[in-house]
Amino acid sequence: MMKTVVLIRHAKSSWNNMEWTDLDRPLDSRGLLDAEAMASIVSTKIDMPQAIFSSPAIRALTTAKIFANAMKYSENKIIINSGIYEQGVKFIKNLLCSPDNSINNIMLFGHNPAITSLVSYFTGDYIDELPTCGIACVDFFCNNWRDLMNRNGSLRFLITPKQLGDAIA
Repeated sequence: MMKTVVLIRHAKSSWNNMEWTDLDRPLDSRGLLDAEAMASIVSTKIDMPQAIFSSPAIRALTTAKIFANAMKYSENKIIINSGIYEQGVKFIKNLLCSPDNSINNIMLFGHNPAITSLVSYFTGDYIDELPTCGIACVDFFCNNWRDLMNRNGSLRFLITPKQLGDAIA
């Protein structure tokens, strides 16, 4: 059996209004375009996720909703967890080890540096920085989500908006 985790950094956010709190910053126009293009691509590369987790930050949740729509996954089923935003890597590792073992594929939308650190941790490969709307799909050859802590993941693919080039610009 295999477990799959797709880690996605939120798309590019707007800094147009300095009165917004960090949680309230929305995606900017490029972020919206990147998210739609990347969601379209990833929807052809993986099966529909059985669970989607997202940070409550508007930029992450909006990115998650765009991907959910592209994958025909109900936005209402997105699991919003403030720990993804507030508590970082250790919390997210524990969260990813907690689903019911009948679930085999998960998407998680969050922030750097945690998302990049998790890709490096789970694959054993150094990743300098996953850019905004970057996607890393990691497969784990195990039956139990708790086994993710063993860092036995294999990077199936890593895609960034820059790789799509003019298709998004």
